[in-house]
Amino acid sequence: MKKNRDYSGLERTPSSLVWLINERSRTRAKLDRCIKLVENLPGDICELMDRLASLDRIIPLHEVQVKASTIEGKRRYTPSPFKGHNLVRTIVACLKQASGKHMLTTMIVYDVAARCGLTVNAKNYSQLKISVIKTLAKLVAKKKVLQHHSLDPADQEEGCWSIPAVND
Repeated sequence: MKKNRDYSGLERTPSSLVWLINERSRTRAKLDRCIKLVENLPGDICELMDRLASLDRIIPLHEVQVKASTIEGKRRYTPSPFKGHNLVRTIVACLKQASGKHMLTTMIVYDVAARCGLTVNAKNYSQLKISVIKTLAKLVAKKKVLQHHSLDPADQEEGCWSIPAVND
């Protein structure tokens, strides 16, 4: 693997250039993965369409008649990464510890993961975040948590959450 000095020709590459080199390297790797996926996609689509056509021919042969075209696709089930932990209690405890201050979703994910003894890495971050966001949405519906960000997905701002103030 090349080092930054191989690109810059300098013994010590400036940090701003190091960041740019690293960012380009990550972007290039992501592009290469996408290109590979696109190249494999037509073959995968043909294979899946053949398999679906085979199943469509076999289903009507069963004694119980089912119209194959009415069967909807379903996503695979992925178990929660917080298995064995009460995510609601952990999130509420995390927000209570913030003493009414707003917390960003990322901060909540890292705090909850630490409380559950999980390490956050590039592989599991999105799955952890999805679990936390879904739980936060349920808590918002029950009015146990306040949401301080726009619901418009076009805004793409990070979520901000807090515990409602208790009126005595």
